[in-house]
Amino acid sequence: MAAHQICDFLKPGPDIEPTEGSPLTVRERECLVWVSQGLTREEIADRVFLSVSTVNYHLGNVV
Repeated sequence: MAAHQICDFLKPGPDIEPTEGSPLTVRERECLVWVSQGLTREEIADRVFLSVSTVNYHLGNVV
């Protein structure tokens, strides 16, 4: 079980490149992509090494 979780954790994240003219930051788009793939805010925080409140902040800026 632990090996499965480690492999999931080490999977590469979404390939998010800065886009000229986009109103969203790279981090906001990254969090949005993870949400669209079904990850919870807690899972996103673990994956990108942020606190849950920081993930909430980034996702709050998306709306």
